[in-house]
Amino acid sequence: MKKLRVFQFSQFARAEKKLHISPANPNKVREQGLRMPTTTYTKRSRQIACAIAVMAAITLLLRIILKVEETGSVFGAISNLSQFFTILTNSFVFLVALAVALGASVSAQITKPLTIAIVGVGIVYHLALAHLLDLSGLALLADHGVHT
Repeated sequence: MKKLRVFQFSQFARAEKKLHISPANPNKVREQGLRMPTTTYTKRSRQIACAIAVMAAITLLLRIILKVEETGSVFGAISNLSQFFTILTNSFVFLVALAVALGASVSAQITKPLTIAIVGVGIVYHLALAHLLDLSGLALLADHGVHT
């Protein structure tokens, strides 16, 4: 499958040079019978993306609920949590995974940096921060959910 994508992309690149067309003018591409390279997801990858979106949503909601109990305000809880790179990264993971699960094509320019960011969150947390807190119960579940 990757060879086909590479071939399609190189075919488009040659046509772009030859015809002086750009991705901003897809009609000219269609007129020449060429296709822009696209990302398609298998049913299995969409199921995995759905599972990731569900887990991200559950852990984010659990984190918000626990913070609401602490602060007494939903707005205060969301305002406080939105300051953390971990929460923002997990929110983007949720949105991108949901988009993939629903069949949207997501660019590698989005997924690659997001993957690096969420892996970085996990590494930093488990190597430098996890031992600093003594959590139990739902707090432990929420904490590990957003960091792992």
